[in-house]
Amino acid sequence: MQRLLNDAPYLAHARSSYPHHSTFLHHCSANGIEHTRQWQSPANVPDIARALLKAGADPDATCNVYNGGGSTTPLCLLVSSGPPAVAGVQDALVEVLCKGGARPGGVDGYRPLWTEIIFCYPRAAGRLVACGASVDNVIFAAATGNLHLVRSYVAAGREQMAMPPSAHRIGPDGPALERDRMLEYALIYASGHARVAVVEFLLSQGPDLTVKEPYWGATALGMARYDSINENCRPDEIGATIKLLEAAVEGRTTR
Repeated sequence: MQRLLNDAPYLAHARSSYPHHSTFLHHCSANGIEHTRQWQSPANVPDIARALLKAGADPDATCNVYNGGGSTTPLCLLVSSGPPAVAGVQDALVEVLCKGGARPGGVDGYRPLWTEIIFCYPRAAGRLVACGASVDNVIFAAATGNLHLVRSYVAAGREQMAMPPSAHRIGPDGPALERDRMLEYALIYASGHARVAVVEFLLSQGPDLTVKEPYWGATALGMARYDSINENCRPDEIGATIKLLEAAVEGRTTR
């Protein structure tokens, strides 16, 4: 790849002739392009991305997949993409993009961390935070497993939990979040990420377990069960999360 870029440096900026007009860096994220070009991620894709960035590729370029806009940067597309996660390179690629100049907080109001939270890729979340993504609301804290921060948000009360703009809706044009349901949303997304300690603590706060988040329409238990099918979390952690939630649901329905 490096030899090819040395011979033809324009390739770092080239765009596909297909309607999505993705760059090669977008192709590294394996999301929104032709199925034959995204069905699996090679083990060396972080090295490919690093070479493209070194050659001058724009780390925050947008393209026309999924209606375009700030949600189509390579980083945003990466953290909702299955093939890199299955190949075990998603989190490494997150770091390569961020070290190569991609903004971990996103562009135009689209936050990669929100995207990751919706699609439940815990290792990518951890790498995003390590690279500087802001954890500025209780949902982000819960989904990334930061129990200390979750406790501090909960101690501040439901009204304070809903104060940050990042907790008002899922992205700049995504579904709105009910401000008096931050505790429940935090539990739902913590469950999807199998943050066992956070789930256990949030259950002790008496959340309404029938509440559904607005993107998938999932309860905490539904989100955990779904993620167990996708195997995005460690089996022991997701199993423990499901058991906690099932016991809590059963306990409340038998009262």
